[in-house]
Amino acid sequence: MRGGDYRFAIGSAGSCTLVLQTVLPALWFADGPSRVEVSGGTDNPSAPPADFIRRVLEPLLAKMGIHQQTTLLRHGFYPAGGGVVATEVSPVASFNTLQLGERGNIVQMRGEVLLAGVPRHVAEREIATLAGSFSLHEQNIHNLPRDQGPGNTVSLEVESENITERFFVVGEKRVSAEVVAAQLVKEVKRYLASTAAVGEYLADQLVLPMALAGAGEFTVAHPSCHLLTNIAVVERFLPVRFSLIETDGVTRVSIGMMQRCKPDLARYPAKLTRRTPSSSAIAGRVVPHPGDGPRRVSDTDCGYAF
Repeated sequence: MRGGDYRFAIGSAGSCTLVLQTVLPALWFADGPSRVEVSGGTDNPSAPPADFIRRVLEPLLAKMGIHQQTTLLRHGFYPAGGGVVATEVSPVASFNTLQLGERGNIVQMRGEVLLAGVPRHVAEREIATLAGSFSLHEQNIHNLPRDQGPGNTVSLEVESENITERFFVVGEKRVSAEVVAAQLVKEVKRYLASTAAVGEYLADQLVLPMALAGAGEFTVAHPSCHLLTNIAVVERFLPVRFSLIETDGVTRVSIGMMQRCKPDLARYPAKLTRRTPSSSAIAGRVVPHPGDGPRRVSDTDCGYAF
């Protein structure tokens, strides 16, 4: 993989961060530093915003030996888009193990509202709703240029002894400021109701980097379908196994390397036989074995079912 300067224009309000999360893992193995710039949407209801990547995910990646820095150059709300996000990333020299057992005591909580082309009283009502449920150490309202909107997001950051988590909700037309903020309050209270370190959405984003590291663990209160799906897919491509053990409402997700083995490639179609020198994983399109249904690699159970 070659390092370099890469630019992607989504052409709509589609999520910039989802594109980054697709491209960046490959650049962790590049032959030099890279810069990736993506234009599109930055504050989408079903995707992590750039501030989540910067303030929550990247500090954890740094502990794992993955050094990247994301900068939000311009906000872009749905449906107009027009946002720009850039990330500078260096090749990984070696991966470190990440252990996130408990989040520890709460250090502080920060509320933040972004506005673009939306009246300020909307933000004031949203902050007031957050302050009515939590003791906020900071309350910030940021008025963005009107041409970056219209749009509105409400965020609440929970800084604990062992981890910082960030939750957000995107404002919607014909939905009151109080209702928007109340959705965020409900999500944060759900997180705080357990001792788990990781929130529902961060959990599925840790699966791939921790699998590449080959070891590690975290706790989550509510394993999502995304988390379980990511685990199932990653186990098909990398020689790792995940275990999920639930105790008192908290699920501990552990990752470990499996014994490497050499699959008997003669048993499988040629389309499955492309391999990397450093891994026993088989890459490529999964094709059913002619007349024999799904097959599992022989000799040692590597977990690759075809």
